Amino acid sequence: MKETVYRISAGVRLSIALIADTHNIDPVPILSSLQVHQPNIIAIAGDLLIGHRPDDENLIVKQQENVLPLVSGCVDIAPTFISLGNHEWMISPEDIEVLNSTGAVVLDNGFTSLNISGGGVDADASAAVNICIAGLTSAIVTNFQQFRMEEGGRYPYRPRY
Repeated sequence: MKETVYRISAGVRLSIALIADTHNIDPVPILSSLQVHQPNIIAIAGDLLIGHRPDDENLIVKQQENVLPLVSGCVDIAPTFISLGNHEWMISPEDIEVLNSTGAVVLDNGFTSLNISGGGVDADASAAVNICIAGLTSAIVTNFQQFRMEEGGRYPYRPRY
């Protein structure tokens, strides 16, 4: 795990943790770091999964044992938002529902707003900050979602020769 801290003077007291490329690794070091830093927002920028086709029709996120503990642990610390990376190419709508059921928000080419109280603007620590959070889905995911809609089925594959 690589941890980098940036401090940007923008007149707003707001801490955002950006997590990416966890690929189903042990969530304990990540969650420990988040507990220490106590961010206002956690943004997961894709590649939660190891991107391979499952052996059966079960949900991907439930087959990868570290994904849900990581996401649930993040939600326990701060509002958590997920965008889909290229390793989520095989994720199904049901998988997205499971991720959303943790309390995280999957932003599949979408956006939402969030009001952070006590964010402090220009040294006024009691002020609230309203921000827009967006998630851009990897083109590979978008292409595979389109392929599934056109071909039907959950994990359709054309034979390759």
